[in-house]
Amino acid sequence: MLHKTIEDMSYNFTQEQKKYHKFLEDLMASGETDKFSTAPYLQEEYGLTESLAVEVTSQWLANYNK
Repeated sequence: MLHKTIEDMSYNFTQEQKKYHKFLEDLMASGETDKFSTAPYLQEEYGLTESLAVEVTSQWLANYNK
């Protein structure tokens, strides 16, 4: 496995952050997009603003390979 799943991470993410991270993991597993193009999917799925979707994606990417 190239990255840890959200369950493997030892960080204290909120339930909301975990929900977004899980969505991003599932999106990556689907092969629908690459990990750098996920913010628009968060916006569409959860109604996030562009800046918040980018922030969530950046946070997720920062922990993707840890």
